Amino acid sequence: MPKTIIFLLLLSLSCPEALAAGQERLAWDFSTPGQAAGWTGEGIQTSGIRDGRLQIFGGEQAQLLFPPRLSFRPEDNRYLKIRFKTSSPRYLQILWESRDLPGEIARLSVPPSVDGNFHTRWVDLSQSRRWKGEIPRLALAFSGQPGWIEIDSIEIGPFDFGQYLSDQWSEFVMPRGLTLGTINYLGSPPLFGRPFIVWMNIIAGIAILGGGIAYLRALRDEKARAVVRLGVVLLIVWIVYDTRETWTQYRTAEGIYRTYVEPPPENKTFPPLGDFYRFVDFCRKHVPAEAVFKLLPAPFWPFDCRLKYFLLPAWVETETTEAYFGDSLPKYRIVYRSPLIVFDPASGRLQSRDGKTVYAKKGRVIARYDAQSFIFEVEEE
Repeated sequence: MPKTIIFLLLLSLSCPEALAAGQERLAWDFSTPGQAAGWTGEGIQTSGIRDGRLQIFGGEQAQLLFPPRLSFRPEDNRYLKIRFKTSSPRYLQILWESRDLPGEIARLSVPPSVDGNFHTRWVDLSQSRRWKGEIPRLALAFSGQPGWIEIDSIEIGPFDFGQYLSDQWSEFVMPRGLTLGTINYLGSPPLFGRPFIVWMNIIAGIAILGGGIAYLRALRDEKARAVVRLGVVLLIVWIVYDTRETWTQYRTAEGIYRTYVEPPPENKTFPPLGDFYRFVDFCRKHVPAEAVFKLLPAPFWPFDCRLKYFLLPAWVETETTEAYFGDSLPKYRIVYRSPLIVFDPASGRLQSRDGKTVYAKKGRVIARYDAQSFIFEVEEE
């Protein structure tokens, strides 16, 4: 049975590029600002290098364009490897044009991850017949809810069997963090591009098929032994899978204890909610009960939306509350971890970093939670 498992795994990975280790590959690790030279974007509101990673904040459709005039042979460099994470579920598409097929846009998709971890994805670009000739334009398109995207590294090159095995093992043993995206869903961990449970089902299916054949071919006195052997194999498969799942649950419980149970009350954070309750206390302290407030950035408030219920009887600013209260109640803007919204001391305005959007024409910051989170009081004009 172990030989069968190894054979199946190697069969799924069999690629002639494994012999092409000597081919030159294009690589960006973004460890220095110079690594981002030549990269441009569309639908990106802000970007920069931080902690050796390229960080971008994009809208629903954000494209990252590779530097122009890339020099490589697509036929010898079939794989794109990218290590990245997103703050919200996003589909990644690799887009390119080939001079051999003008006017045609090729695209390959990578499914989203929802656990908030960095993941390494290997994409076989040669799946498309358009991966040939000269590639004048190549882009990464992120589609989904607006938010942050962090890219650790990007490579285009031949298949590297040893590196692929290392990356797949890292993906398999990676703890699946408990976040808002996974609190009700913890899918089977990936292994060689497929969920682990799929491999276990394949092995169990082979065992059942082989056990059935062995049972039919066995002598009458051996049939019971054939059934017992099959049961042992299925038990081993179940134990292997359950051990992996138990380890994930242990790491999840360990994280909850470390971040929520063990720290003193003022430092507690519940993993799926982050610092929600501390932020609630902060807002309650600085937003009076008789007030109207708006959560920013709007309409893509990045934090738990239940904050507005914890601030009752204060009202959320809407067209209805504006028509009813007018200017009789003080108005506030609650900004949470948005580097794109800033206070301009010179004009007193609350505005986007580029100055194109104004959220309040005049006012003052009355309290700061951190560098990117604060409460702004709107002054009467």
